[in-house]
Amino acid sequence: MSESAITSRLLKSLLVRSAPFLRYIRVDTCAVPFCVVHVYRVQPGEYSIRVIPRSDAWQKSETGSGALVIETDHPRLSRFEIPVTLQSIGEIVALPAALLVPARKGEQAAPLEGSVLLRSQRGRPFEVIAMEPPTASVDVQTTRRGETEYLLAVCHLRPADARAQAPVRVRIQRADGREEILDIPVRLDSETVP
Repeated sequence: MSESAITSRLLKSLLVRSAPFLRYIRVDTCAVPFCVVHVYRVQPGEYSIRVIPRSDAWQKSETGSGALVIETDHPRLSRFEIPVTLQSIGEIVALPAALLVPARKGEQAAPLEGSVLLRSQRGRPFEVIAMEPPTASVDVQTTRRGETEYLLAVCHLRPADARAQAPVRVRIQRADGREEILDIPVRLDSETVP
């Protein structure tokens, strides 16, 4: 079985099939207290396991991990585990999630520009109150696009900025007054070497 990940409030399902038919399936959820798990019989020998994050899981922690322990009457799969990871991805997201700097021969290559869209996933207003570029030579400018989006223009990027492994750090104030820090990684894209 492959790893199952839950991101945001999305519902994830896993289908367990077997031949010969399963007559018995039990899912132990003790190791995933941040989720509600439902087991449905689809047809003989086929079960659907739905994993739903609890509404209060987001208040307790930013992440959670555990495993569903599944027991069946199948001779070769009598007991197995499926890892489950819960990751809260803040209310404000960056699209794309990282700035890719093309790898170039020589550090004297012309500087590059990139842009990132900051968006409220819930359509709530927010304000960018401060930005910290990855290095002093990088310039970051913002343009507000309505109450729920900002466009960040990042200028003067060089491969060395990506090698420094420092993010573009954006400090945001949400409509409810709470502040949030969003780090946008700057990465070297080795697939673009000329």
